[in-house]
Amino acid sequence: MTEISDLLEIPVYDRREALEELVTHELKSALLMEDDDYLAPDSVFFELGLTSLQLSEIKYTLDKVLGCEIEVAQLFNRPTIEQLVSYLSEHVIAEAFADPDEDLHR
Repeated sequence: MTEISDLLEIPVYDRREALEELVTHELKSALLMEDDDYLAPDSVFFELGLTSLQLSEIKYTLDKVLGCEIEVAQLFNRPTIEQLVSYLSEHVIAEAFADPDEDLHR
């Protein structure tokens, strides 16, 4: 399982993909899918058969792994892997996605 410290150790340009893999893994686990099963990034959570309880459990796991608190409503407001990963990378753990050289270019 990827943790925020693991995410910070990989290059910035690879972090979004790693975060997407983490979210996808958690969803597959909740859906009892194998790791090598395909899960489209634009699949809607409820159309996949996920329940509110399962989404709450996924939220708890992501909170723990990423070291943050995600509002459970965000999993309902952003009901696809793509949307959730965008939200997490832009708002919840944005500092992990900041370019360390950005300040040097200003």
